[in-house]
Amino acid sequence: MQLGPEAQAHIRSAGEALGKSIPDALDAFYAQLRAFPETKAFFSSEQHVEAAKQRQARHWSGIATGQFDETYVGAVTQVGKVHARIGLEPRWYIGGYALILEKLLAGVLEARWPKNALGRRMPGAAERSAEIGAIVKAALLDMDYAITVYLEASEEARLKMEAEVRAVEQAQAADRDKAIACVSESMAALADGDLTHRMSADIPAEYAQIRDHFNAAAERLQQMASTIKTTSASIAASSQEINSGAQDLSMRTEQQASALEESAATTEQLAASVKTSSQASRESVALADEAAHVARTGGDIVRDAVEAMARIEGASKRISEITDVIDGIAFQT
Repeated sequence: MQLGPEAQAHIRSAGEALGKSIPDALDAFYAQLRAFPETKAFFSSEQHVEAAKQRQARHWSGIATGQFDETYVGAVTQVGKVHARIGLEPRWYIGGYALILEKLLAGVLEARWPKNALGRRMPGAAERSAEIGAIVKAALLDMDYAITVYLEASEEARLKMEAEVRAVEQAQAADRDKAIACVSESMAALADGDLTHRMSADIPAEYAQIRDHFNAAAERLQQMASTIKTTSASIAASSQEINSGAQDLSMRTEQQASALEESAATTEQLAASVKTSSQASRESVALADEAAHVARTGGDIVRDAVEAMARIEGASKRISEITDVIDGIAFQT
C-alpha cells in the first residue's frame, strides 16, 4: 500500500486537522447508524452507543499519529473479533468508513485550503471536499461489492463442501451400518455353531477384506470340525474294538485262570499220589530186606526174593525220579 515513512509523516502533519474532525465525523456516522434497524440492533442503549463512540474516537486518534505498531494491530484485531462475534457484515463496516472518511477529508481540506490576503479561505474547498468524498465512496463501494461477492462465493463453496461432506458421511454411515449388521449376523450364526454361514457378498467394498477374512476363517473352522468329527468317529470305533477285545481277553484270562487252577489241583493230587506210592515202595523195600534176612539161608526162595527185591528197588528209584519231576512242575505252575 506504500504506507511508508513519508506517507506516515503526511498523516502526522495533518494530525491536528484530523483530530478536530473526528468528533463531527463520528456524530454523523452514528446518526446514520441509528437510521438502519440492522445496525441499530447491535446497541442496547444510548450509553452503549456513546461508549462505542469513545472507543472509536481513541482508535482514530491513534491513526492520526501515523504509527501502525503492535498497539494498533492489537486494537484492530480486537475490533475484528467483536464484529465477528456480533455478526456485523463487512458492507456495514465499509459503509460506515465511507461516511467517516468523507467528514475527515473535508475537515483536512478546509483546514489546509489556501487563504487570501485577508486571511479568508478562498472559494472551492467545499466543492473539492465533495469531489474527494464522492471518489472515496465510489472506491469503498467497489470494495464493498468485491468483498461481498467474495464472501458470498466463499460461503456458497463452504456450504457446498459441507453438503458434500455430509453426503459422504451419510453414505459412509450407511455403509458402516450395513457392514456392522452383516458382521453381527455372521458372528451370531457363528456363535450358534453354524459353520456353513458365509458373509454376504454385497457388503460395502471398503469392508470386503473383513468379509474375506471371516469367510476364510469359517471355511477353515468347518474343515477342522469335519476332520474332528471323522477322527472322533474313528476313535469311537477303535475304542469299541478295543473294548470288545478287552472283554474277550478278560473272558479268556478268566478261563485260562480257571484251567490253570484245575491243572494245579490235579498236579497237587498227582504229586500226593506219587509221594504215597514212594512211601509204600520204601516200606516194601524195608519188608523185603527183613524177609531176605529171614530167608537168607533159603536157597532158591531166597534168590527169587532177592531178585524180586532188586526189581522193586529199581522201580522205587524210577518212581522217586518221577516224583521229583512232578514236584518241579507243580512248583513252576
